[in-house]
Amino acid sequence: DLLRAFPGGILIESKPIEWLRVTDAGRLLLSDVSGLTLPQAKARVTKAANEGKISTNGKTGHARRIDPDSFSTWRLEQREKDLAAYD
Repeated sequence: DLLRAFPGGILIESKPIEWLRVTDAGRLLLSDVSGLTLPQAKARVTKAANEGKISTNGKTGHARRIDPDSFSTWRLEQREKDLAAYD
């Protein structure tokens, strides 16, 4: 019984967010938006980050990291726009 072994309670630490690099985010976007090259996908991610559409660690250049949750939301919007273009 863990409560007897640890009478003060058990502290469970949550796993830290695994940030995405811009290149990683660009590669993910390639599978969602047709006709993009990796440099174009990275440019879209960078533009969205600069405009505040994607949450980042606040840094720029190679030190920039993308919050995976906000990227997923933005990525879904991009996918829907791409699909709507074909309707």
